[in-house]
Amino acid sequence: MPAKRLTELSVSTLKPSPRGPVDYYDAVERRLVLRVGKTSKVWRVVFRNSGGKIRSEGIGRWPELDVKNARIKAAALKSAARERIENPPVPPEPSFREIAEGYLQRNVDARGLRSARQIRRYVENVLNLEFGDRPFVSVRRGDIVRLLDRIEDERGAGAADGILAVIRQIAFWHQARDEAYHSPIARGMRRTRPAERRRKRILTDLEIRTMWEACDKLGVFGALTKTLLLTTQRRTKVSTMKWSDIEDGVWTIAVAHREKGTGEKLTLPKLTRDIIEAQPVVDECPYVFPASREGRRDGPGQDFGSFSAFGQNKDALDAIMRETIPNMAPWILHDLRRTGRSLMSRAGVRSEISERVLGHQIIGVEGVYDRHDYIEQRAHALKKLAALVARIINPPANNVVRIERRELA
Repeated sequence: MPAKRLTELSVSTLKPSPRGPVDYYDAVERRLVLRVGKTSKVWRVVFRNSGGKIRSEGIGRWPELDVKNARIKAAALKSAARERIENPPVPPEPSFREIAEGYLQRNVDARGLRSARQIRRYVENVLNLEFGDRPFVSVRRGDIVRLLDRIEDERGAGAADGILAVIRQIAFWHQARDEAYHSPIARGMRRTRPAERRRKRILTDLEIRTMWEACDKLGVFGALTKTLLLTTQRRTKVSTMKWSDIEDGVWTIAVAHREKGTGEKLTLPKLTRDIIEAQPVVDECPYVFPASREGRRDGPGQDFGSFSAFGQNKDALDAIMRETIPNMAPWILHDLRRTGRSLMSRAGVRSEISERVLGHQIIGVEGVYDRHDYIEQRAHALKKLAALVARIINPPANNVVRIERRELA
C-alpha cells in the first residue's frame, strides 16, 4: 500500500480488513508502519539487520503511543539499527585456555600422540596458569620470553625448551586456522642447542667390566641393566618385557601406537637368555623384571608391575662402580644403548644391520623399498655383541712370558 502521511485523525478512522492485518506506511517516517488488525493497531519499524535481511520490530500500540512519539521512537530505532550495521559488535577474542584446549583435543588427543600426557601437563600446570584467561592474541613474544627466563632460572634450560616447544606447536596450529594471526615465536628463543644436548657418552671396557660385576649385587635391576647393554633396546621396552613375549629364544617386542621403532623380533644370544632365565617368576607376574612390591607400576591392588625403581638403583650402581673407578664420569642407562651400538661396529657388524637392531628408521630409497626382515642378520649381530661383551668382562689371560736377559760369561 502506498505511503501516506499518518495523523491522529486518519489513524482513528482506519478499519480492520476482513482479509487480515493491513500495513499502512507513514510518508514522514518511512520506516514506520501501522499494522491494523481485527482488534488492535500496532506500530512497527522496518529495518535491515546486520546480516542484510529486512526485519520489523513492534514499538507500541495506538492510541497509547501516538503518531508523534511513534515517529520519534522509530527514528531512534532506525538510527540504532544503522549503527549496528556500520559498526557491528566485535566478538570477544578467544582466551589462551580455549585455544590451547582446542589444540589438545584436535591435534594431540585426536592423533593419539604418545606425548599427550606430557603436553597436557605443560599446558595445564604452566601455560594456563600464566596466560589462561588472557586473549590468545595478546600473548606476545615478550610475555613468552619472560616466562622462559623464569623457568630456566628455576628448573633449567631443558625445561624451558620443553615449554617453548608446546607454545610453538599451539601458536603454529592456531596460525594455520586463522589467517589474521601470526605466531610470536622466532628463531633464537631456544635456551639450548640440539648439538650441545646430544649425548656422546659410551662406557669404556673397564667401566663395562666394573658395571657387570656391580650388577651381580643389585638383583633385578642388575639383570635388567645387563640386558639393556646386550639388546641395545630402550629402557621401557626391556623393563616391560613379558615372559609371553619370548618364545624359543626370540623376543617379540611390543609396539604401541605411534611409537618409535624397535628391534621388532630379536633372537637372543645365550648370554642374554641365561640372564633372563635366571629371573624368578613372582606371584604370576607377567614381567621378566618385576617391581619390588605389589602395585609398583599398575596401581594399588593390582598384580606386581614391571620394574620402575631406576633412580635409587642407578645411584647404588654408581656408588659400587666408583669404588673401583673413583673418577668415573657420569652416565645414564640410555648410554648403554649407544655403547652397545658402538660395540657392534667394533665387532664388525655392518652399520645398516646395527641400525635395524636398534630399530632406527632406514632413510632414503633403501628404507622405502627394502622390506626384508633381516631376522638372521640381527640375530648374528647380537651374537657378536654378546661375544665381545663376554671378552670384555672376562679378558683372556696374558700369554706372553717375559724372558729375563742374561749376561754372557
